[in-house]
Amino acid sequence: MLPEDLDLPSLDDFLRKMTEETRQKEEGLRRATIHIEYWRPDHPNLLQIFVWQTHDIFPTFPRMKRLLVHWRDEVPARINTVEIGYVPLGRNEIVSANHLLHLQ
Repeated sequence: MLPEDLDLPSLDDFLRKMTEETRQKEEGLRRATIHIEYWRPDHPNLLQIFVWQTHDIFPTFPRMKRLLVHWRDEVPARINTVEIGYVPLGRNEIVSANHLLHLQ
């Protein structure tokens, strides 16, 4: 017997979630990670690293592009290397990126 206060998702919520996951897969959403190596003017001899992970649309990566445009326009740092790795959504285990893009 289930406790009365147990909150079970309704069938509609389950189907809505499944539809959303299917839509995301069709739109090409991927778990994307960007790795940026850069120098800041206040420490010109120290190569620093910034890593960010988000969901983004393959193959155009609009969120990653917005980050790089923001970086170019607003962050006082010179980029040395940019790497973008991505894996399909729905994979909950730790995996190595199958694809890596290098921008230099």
